[in-house]
Amino acid sequence: MVDRNIQADARVGFALVSLAARHGAGVAQVLGLTLPPPGRWVKSGDLTAICTTPGQWLVMQDADDFTLFDRISEAVEDTAAVIELSDSRVSVRVSGEGARTALGTLLPLDLHPRAMQPGHAAATLAAHLPMLVRQIDATPTYEIMCGRSFAESFYRALQLAGIPV
Repeated sequence: MVDRNIQADARVGFALVSLAARHGAGVAQVLGLTLPPPGRWVKSGDLTAICTTPGQWLVMQDADDFTLFDRISEAVEDTAAVIELSDSRVSVRVSGEGARTALGTLLPLDLHPRAMQPGHAAATLAAHLPMLVRQIDATPTYEIMCGRSFAESFYRALQLAGIPV
């Protein structure tokens, strides 16, 4: 059964770069973005940094202008590992009053506001798929990403959870 208080939208056209660096290796100054601690994400302008584990971040740019990888690579030179991941992930934003309940049937995470709040992120497994979940706002709105090769299974899992994709 689909909860009419849930909206799901695929997010397309974003740039995504993986960064593994000790203390951000100067990326913050170049991007104008303070790199967050594990389990958190921050946004500044059209850039978002998500800390997936100590010393590792995913850096997203809202619109892919094909410069993000080069900007980060130049900033860190040889002091960090940078991997281009644009087009390797699918992303869906799920929002509305019923989002927390519906996602709770799919994700093995505590989505209660005392545990998961805007600015929080978590890597998890759901429907046997590795996923990254971050809470965008208190509506609540969540963004869920997984590997593009798992897109069909990901969308089916969302549908089974009652999320209209």
